[in-house]
Amino acid sequence: MANDQRFASLLDRLESVTNRLEKIPVGKGGQTAEDEGNTEIVEFFDKAELVKKAVEADRVMVVLASKYKRPGSDKLSTLLKPLSDAISAVQDFREKNRGSKQFNNLSAVSEFIPCLGWVTVNPKPALYIKQMHESAQFYTNKILKEFKGKDEVQINWARSLGQIINSMTSYVTDWHATGLTWNPEGKEAPTSAGTAPPPPPPAGPAPPPPPAAASLTAPKPADKRSALLSELNKGGDVTKGLKKVTNDMKTHKNPALRASGVVSSSSAPVKPATAPKPVSVKPAAAKPPVCRLDGKKWVVEYHNGNQNLIISETSMKQSVYIYKCDNSVIQVKGKVNSIAMDSCKKSALIFDDVISLVDFVNCQSVKGQANGAVPTISIGKTDGIQVYFTNSEEAIKTTIITSKSSEMNIITPGEDGDSIESAVPEQFTTIWDEKKKCFVTIASEIIA
Repeated sequence: MANDQRFASLLDRLESVTNRLEKIPVGKGGQTAEDEGNTEIVEFFDKAELVKKAVEADRVMVVLASKYKRPGSDKLSTLLKPLSDAISAVQDFREKNRGSKQFNNLSAVSEFIPCLGWVTVNPKPALYIKQMHESAQFYTNKILKEFKGKDEVQINWARSLGQIINSMTSYVTDWHATGLTWNPEGKEAPTSAGTAPPPPPPAGPAPPPPPAAASLTAPKPADKRSALLSELNKGGDVTKGLKKVTNDMKTHKNPALRASGVVSSSSAPVKPATAPKPVSVKPAAAKPPVCRLDGKKWVVEYHNGNQNLIISETSMKQSVYIYKCDNSVIQVKGKVNSIAMDSCKKSALIFDDVISLVDFVNCQSVKGQANGAVPTISIGKTDGIQVYFTNSEEAIKTTIITSKSSEMNIITPGEDGDSIESAVPEQFTTIWDEKKKCFVTIASEIIA
């Protein structure tokens, strides 16, 4: 009962976030949800409905686990398919709306939604939810920073998403600490998940206590010992009741038993187990490369092996967004407002001047070269990055912000013409500062 009420509370929190999404003004001239021409409001409503369906599919699994025994792997995969499809639908929605002004909101939800997969995680599902929370926080922090003191609806939305994840973590910790708890005394699980019933109403008054059951007399320890001694006193007759172990029941005589680990109770020969056929996984279809100006944003996507991609017609009001480029070199000429490099591998970014920010996120083995001024470089969830500065005077004015990243190096020109390479710390030490009366964190000396 309390289990269902806790999950129903999560659904209520989700609906409150849905209401906040509908209030976000994203159109021009301060349009609101009442403006039927605002397509982004409709899109966000669709996103909220997709999220709600995913949470309801998660609840279906919890209800099934409370009623039935844990099914086999094949049947479990069938039961989990609606949840998997619902999570994929939410993530696909984000990919289809990369040009949205509320892309950070879509990304935060897209990073949060996989936490519903905790029903498949053993033995620490709560830890898995916390890891998904950290991924979502990367975008909710951006929202809090962008709209601080400007839009209270956005601020409340970002905080509410965090509250939902915290509530789910508490629920899983209390009821499913080592994984989804199935009912060992339940019936066999159905072949399809179906739809879970609505949460039950609040419990009524407790029934009167049942009448006392008749006491059952358990055998005394002395009786058990005497029965054991009488059996042992039979001598050789004590083994007459044992069955003969034939060759087909011996693991060293029957290879099939070694593979299955189960000893057959019958003397009939056991057929060797057939190995399952490997499932062929089709590779994802390659998407066509894109390089276009969408309003005030340059969109560069899905380039593979393009070593000479140049964006030259730029202005200070334009931004550049680079997504899923592999083994490519992108050059941005002139001065632009901002540049973001997302989910790229073994690629390089060369730029002149940036007014606000250059952001590297979810990248692997990438390089960046600043030929001019850039106030801030942000590196998040990136493994392997080298940032080159060709102008040492501009380099010392740049602030570099890092989070959840590794193998980061900053390279600047030296006075004698040689390059100076500085490693960005990845390991930190937190100690108590007696003067400040608080804990302070410093870079570990091994890394710094």
